[in-house]
Amino acid sequence: MSDKSVYDKFFEEYQKRKDKCRSRLLQNRDRILQALKNLEITSVVVSYSGSGDDGQINDVEFFRGKQLVEIEAEVSVIIGKSKWDPEKSTWINYEEEDLCPFSEAIRDFVYDWIESEYTGWENNDGASGECMIEVATAEFSLEHITYYTESETTRHTL
Repeated sequence: MSDKSVYDKFFEEYQKRKDKCRSRLLQNRDRILQALKNLEITSVVVSYSGSGDDGQINDVEFFRGKQLVEIEAEVSVIIGKSKWDPEKSTWINYEEEDLCPFSEAIRDFVYDWIESEYTGWENNDGASGECMIEVATAEFSLEHITYYTESETTRHTL
């Protein structure tokens, strides 16, 4: 056998991208958790939804106890970025440490998590869900709902 098939190359690149996303997710988890502790935040709730090739984070909520609070702080996280290389006619993916607003860091974190678990979640009938962070127990949970159209065909003859 000679060269890898186009499918093999695609899957290899896809897996590399997914692995990088997962690695970035784990690194940022620790950074975010420590920053939340420093800000005395007790929990965070992030909701998302999407369908028809479009998905978004709907809401990011920070709590101290049961009190909803606004966070103006920034946090240093690793961000996945890409740029177009016109000479190679391809996108170049890379990572960069960046100081960004806390809600933006949380959004990027949740996008990375959804992408690492449910690639394509925003396509077709789509999906929705919530990411919950419980600071005291260091528990990060992702509750994901996948939407789909189901059909049933029956045939009768006489």
